[in-house]
Amino acid sequence: MDTKRFLLAIGLTLIILWLYQSWLEYQYPDYYAQMEEKESQDRSEDGAGDEAEEESPSTPQTGDQSEVPSAESAEEGQPTAPQPARNGGPTEGVTVTTDVLRVAFSEQSGDPVAASLLDYREEDNPDSPPVEVLKNQGSWRVIGQTGWLSSGGEAPDHQAAFEGPDEGSLSLEEGEDSLKVTYTRREGDLEFRKTYRFERGSYVVPVEYRVINQGEEPWTGHVYGQLRQQGIKGQGNWLLGDFFYHGPVLFTGNAMQTFPLTELEERAQNTFRDQDPSGWGGIMSRYFMSAWVPEEQEGNTFYARASNDGLFAGYTAPFPQVAEGEESSVRQFLFIGPKDQGILEQVGENRNLRRSVDYGILSFLAVPLFEVLRFFHGLVGNYGLAIILVVLVIKIVFYPLFTMSYRAMAKMRKVQPELQRLREQYGDDRQKLNEEMMRLYREEKVNPLGGCLPILVQIPVFISLYWVLLESVEIRHEPFMLWITDLTSQDPYYVLPILMGASMVVQQLLNPAPLDPIQKKVMLALPVVFTVFFMQFPAGLVLYWLSNNLLSIAQQWWVMRKIT
Repeated sequence: MDTKRFLLAIGLTLIILWLYQSWLEYQYPDYYAQMEEKESQDRSEDGAGDEAEEESPSTPQTGDQSEVPSAESAEEGQPTAPQPARNGGPTEGVTVTTDVLRVAFSEQSGDPVAASLLDYREEDNPDSPPVEVLKNQGSWRVIGQTGWLSSGGEAPDHQAAFEGPDEGSLSLEEGEDSLKVTYTRREGDLEFRKTYRFERGSYVVPVEYRVINQGEEPWTGHVYGQLRQQGIKGQGNWLLGDFFYHGPVLFTGNAMQTFPLTELEERAQNTFRDQDPSGWGGIMSRYFMSAWVPEEQEGNTFYARASNDGLFAGYTAPFPQVAEGEESSVRQFLFIGPKDQGILEQVGENRNLRRSVDYGILSFLAVPLFEVLRFFHGLVGNYGLAIILVVLVIKIVFYPLFTMSYRAMAKMRKVQPELQRLREQYGDDRQKLNEEMMRLYREEKVNPLGGCLPILVQIPVFISLYWVLLESVEIRHEPFMLWITDLTSQDPYYVLPILMGASMVVQQLLNPAPLDPIQKKVMLALPVVFTVFFMQFPAGLVLYWLSNNLLSIAQQWWVMRKIT
């Protein structure tokens, strides 16, 4: 296949990407419209809520009791998603700082309402603030909520007031490996405790729920944890991944599911629920995630829900019966961190948090491609060089295939003068021209489709690497050299796209020129069009394509030199 077919095939791929992003914008317009409308409501409610909490900080704001989950339905395995009171964002109380996390708890409920990742910055700048995975201020808010459910006794939910530490801030000091924060509430003869354990270097927070029964009747119930999202993330360049999904995510039945607002509204009671002993649920963004991961047991139920208060993802789990004079506890886990595949693999056995990194329909190709990238990065310490090495490996593995293609192109170049003569002789008789061209191909043993096979390799790898660069937090803010300080962002000076366009011109000179004058003009314009288009792509993707072009030029020149 000549350069014309090759470039047109790549152009078709880019058009498909554009159509896919346009489909996303068409599919979810009401989600963004409703969230933007709700932001103004939330801002006005925040002011009223803060005033109410300042007047009576020890009094729980229960809100509409119809929104509190039904204990009976939870015990039947059909929990109603817990809902917050409509009183604005919670007031922050105790703040815990470790070497990788800073987490603030609600002054009232003792739930995590703000969390920053100290090793990750919002921008590629050392002075940029840390990434916030949980936050209770701004246009995009995510907070954690926890509690108990019971149909036969007291059970404090996430609107109840708990007593916590007196200190305003706690830190994991040098030489310490862990730190605990406990919140307690008494209801009659029952004492409820939730203890958060922070460990050095860990993004997983084990949470112990304990019930102490000093009464004369046994206590039975469930425990739950959920994450609430309000508002939306900002949008920008869709080619750089700014239209990525931000919202509820559940992993049940060995499959990950996302829940845009439009999909939840189509379900009964705006809720999806499923049971899975080893599932998880949370709120996911492009690079980061907060998720509840309960201990593996029968009866775990996961849900996603939409309401006037936002989008929710969470779980309910059976709590062991607490006999009179006894106490029982369960331990669940809260993950607050990056979607780093090495970190996700360490979160529980067989919990599949790694599946939150979604490379799309070409995951079967993107996952090993990422592993190869990570392997080379471990050798050279630079993802830009790792991308170049991946291109080199692809060229080596498919050397026979590419060589066959370049030989076909070289033969086509040799018969070009004869093809031109046939075109001049039979230009008005298309049928006769095609017959003579096929005769020439048979005599010269030229396969005009011999260059097609490399397309089958190039396009899937191109698309897979595109998603790897956009989805992998490991490559976020990773530099290459000189002015390329972030491979997941576009080249600020457009040097790589211009070099890529120049390499396309060189490739055209090595290939047989089109016979049709109009096709010649189109081919001359394609390098300019692709250069402008690639200016919007991540620098890592342009580096891949430039490296591929340069190695292809060298290989094609060598093959043609041997043939001619």
